[in-house]
Amino acid sequence: MRIPAEIVRRFGLRDGDTVDAQLKVDGALTIWPAGWNRHAFAGEFNAARAELPLGANALHLACAEQAGARGVATLDEVMARSAQRIKLKPVVFA
Repeated sequence: MRIPAEIVRRFGLRDGDTVDAQLKVDGALTIWPAGWNRHAFAGEFNAARAELPLGANALHLACAEQAGARGVATLDEVMARSAQRIKLKPVVFA
């Protein structure tokens, strides 16, 4: 959402700052600077990153899933675990 420059200055915000907003039943819009905790963000980011497959793996798994495959062959243990998460049977070659 773009906020008019006058409002941004009045709130003491800078371009790119994050805000929280609430639209009330009567149509009033309340905006305030968002609290941001770098350590909490880093923890959430690392947890999410550990759960996501790598880019190439994600593409291969998405294609396999879309094609209706029941399994996937790989040399990669990480891809095998990612395949299991989406209910594809991995066959890992060592």
